[in-house]
Amino acid sequence: MPLNVALTGNVAAGKSAVTARFATWGATVIDADAIVRDLQTPGHPIFARIVQTFGPAVVLADGSLNRAALRQIVFADAEARETLNGIVHPGVAARRAELMREAEERGDAVVINDIPLLFEVMDPAAFEMVILVDAPEAVRKRRLVETRGLDAAHANRLMAAQLPAATKRTASHAVIENDADWATLDRRAREVWALIRTRAAHHLCPDGSSRRLLAITAHPDDEAIAMGGTLARYADAGVAIQLLCVTAGEAATGSHLAPSQLRARRTADLHDAARILGVDRVTVLNWGDGTLRADDAHAVSTLGELMGGFQPHVAITFGPEGITGHHDHIAVHTWTREARAVRSPATELLFVGYPDFLAGRAPKEVRYRPGSHFRVHVDIRPWADRKRAAIAAHRTVPYRVPATPDTTLTLFEREWFAPESAAATRRSDLFSKAHERA
Repeated sequence: MPLNVALTGNVAAGKSAVTARFATWGATVIDADAIVRDLQTPGHPIFARIVQTFGPAVVLADGSLNRAALRQIVFADAEARETLNGIVHPGVAARRAELMREAEERGDAVVINDIPLLFEVMDPAAFEMVILVDAPEAVRKRRLVETRGLDAAHANRLMAAQLPAATKRTASHAVIENDADWATLDRRAREVWALIRTRAAHHLCPDGSSRRLLAITAHPDDEAIAMGGTLARYADAGVAIQLLCVTAGEAATGSHLAPSQLRARRTADLHDAARILGVDRVTVLNWGDGTLRADDAHAVSTLGELMGGFQPHVAITFGPEGITGHHDHIAVHTWTREARAVRSPATELLFVGYPDFLAGRAPKEVRYRPGSHFRVHVDIRPWADRKRAAIAAHRTVPYRVPATPDTTLTLFEREWFAPESAAATRRSDLFSKAHERA
């Protein structure tokens, strides 16, 4: 179940601006006003009930709802306002529940419910977090008059129709003050978003502090590109994460540095990226980049010792074709499977890659794409900024991410993993079975 967050604010406080930011940063938004507009379109039963109740004066010449006229009626009459709420809000609640079920089925991490009248018409306790956007009354009135073109009397009526913000502040988990410029609002919203994201990580993996995750890669930057969002999400959940990188990437092309220098620089880049992702256990074996062999018994023994000591609940690495067919990746895959079987058989092994419908959009050719076999899909959108920063931390041999919508969809929205069993149930969490669905 996603972290269910309510975002509210009195009229002209700037709630919509914050909602837009949260959506950009990775939240799924359920907008109560948008739902209301859909319910109030001609032909919908709720539209018919509104017209029947309030008369033809609330209908425009083109047959659509005269929202301005309806607002004038309900803001001048508390009883009329209650009547309208009784017509509209049951439909809004039903649609919100439907959208929430869809978000749960997708495995979304954070749902922001944009609800202007949260405290007036709902129970805030129904949400895991309540975020209030607020501004002084004088500021809000000025915005209504100067930006929305209302006269002072109309602005006063709108403001008076809602509960005082002071009452809402004490019942909110966080308050975003919107009494300055856009840059200040952005900074304050980011601070609250960081709280939401961390809370979401713990909500999605509530036993994270007792879980262990092992990530095994071949080269520096594999961890950021292939699984960076997943590592960041589970680091925020308190999971103990061990990152094992087999080589230091000294065979990378496009650098003028000698192999020894390249090895040192890329190792430093790897540690910088790991810190950004929240991973503090990093081991680099410094084996020869480009020389790894799948039949290396010593490598299997070395990985087996590490796995036997760490005993991870889950290990993530490359699929049997190494995502792109890279022979180092294939070797790491083979070693990990063999080492797990001998030293840590209780560990669930998951292989990272792209499902068929995304593989064609990837920046490189994708060979490991078993389609429906990808049963674990992790929403990383709230952690996409950390993944981008971790990729950028690999400065010595930078990875150029094409700035296209398809690439963004492929790399920064979900990360996908295939268990060894194609019959495994689909789920949106590496550890818990609570989010499974057929």
